[in-house]
Amino acid sequence: MKKILSVAFLVCVFTASGLTAAKERAWQVGLLTDVIDHSSTTRITPPDILTGDREVRNTLNYEYTILTTERFYVARYVPGLKWGGLSPVRKSPIDLDINSKITFSVEKHILYLKDKEGKEYKLGIVKQGLRQLDGLKP
Repeated sequence: MKKILSVAFLVCVFTASGLTAAKERAWQVGLLTDVIDHSSTTRITPPDILTGDREVRNTLNYEYTILTTERFYVARYVPGLKWGGLSPVRKSPIDLDINSKITFSVEKHILYLKDKEGKEYKLGIVKQGLRQLDGLKP
């Protein structure tokens, strides 16, 4: 009887914690048409209250344009900074080829993208819409 209760308890714990199954995404295939690097080092922080010092910060972000047969998506990836020693080390964009097929999933305002090795990345959707087909006038 104790074994049955122990097993039932463990099943409840794993089910409640979400460890039993990963979330399934609705993956689809699209065409990566462009990657734009919007990174800069020109962002200057407001003066510090105590010292009055300002700081120049690197801002890293990349915009990915993806086309499907009916829709287009523009999504922004912000990798952040990796600190190595005294200065920030620039992280590269997601390893993908332009004009190649990619695997992605859309959930609300988030676009999940898989690189060449199948690693998932989370991007924020900047804009999306229906593709303008040739021959159609608004």
